[in-house]
Amino acid sequence: MSEVLPKLKRQQARDRCRLWKLKEKEVCETFREEVHSESISRSKGNVNQMWKELAECLNTAANKACGRASGKQRKNETGWWNGEVAEAIKKKRELYRIAHQTKKEEDKAAYKLAKKDAKKAVARAKEAEGKRLGDILDKENGRQNVFRIVKQMTKQNREVTESSCIKNKDEKIVTDECSVRKIWKEHFDKLLNEEFEWDRNGLPSTDMVCGPCEIITPEEVKVAIGETKVGKAAGPSGVASEMLKAAGEDGIM
Repeated sequence: MSEVLPKLKRQQARDRCRLWKLKEKEVCETFREEVHSESISRSKGNVNQMWKELAECLNTAANKACGRASGKQRKNETGWWNGEVAEAIKKKRELYRIAHQTKKEEDKAAYKLAKKDAKKAVARAKEAEGKRLGDILDKENGRQNVFRIVKQMTKQNREVTESSCIKNKDEKIVTDECSVRKIWKEHFDKLLNEEFEWDRNGLPSTDMVCGPCEIITPEEVKVAIGETKVGKAAGPSGVASEMLKAAGEDGIM
């Protein structure tokens, strides 16, 4: 009975907002004007309704001011990538940046030399990876693993939360999907159900705090927004920190 190779899954282009364009002054001003015009029609009700309208306002303004882009965000994983290749590629990119800025012949020559060294490092890494796979197939029962290895090499749409391999208790690498899940399950069962020793009677006693909750001021919201990091993925609402920072006062009130 002949084995059938798994079909390659096509990567779907992801449509996303060009939030990086908010760094441009004109785009940021356009975005702020759009937010201001949209904020006029926002109503004041409960917290959930106000947040929903704010999220819709920010997303609509960002799409108008920044536009949207579609394309593949992830690159194919390579099994031959190692530290030597990473260092050679990093050096080549750095010398390219310098040569592009200075336009000097010696910098261009240094970049060309680094480019050749990077190609040699990639070739050595690919050759070593090929030999490693060949050794695996030459071992006993190696032929039975051919299609498993091919499936691992061609699987390009693996989610970020998944792991293709993991070490077990014996420090051996496990690649089988069911075994990987089993190892993770055992790890979290031990992590979440193992209670450390502590003195219950050693906890300090404090007085009960009574009264209404403190009101969060706009100044505290400004400080919190200013401390958020940019370039992070947005939540289910689609609101990113770049939007809140560029919105100004209309993004706070």
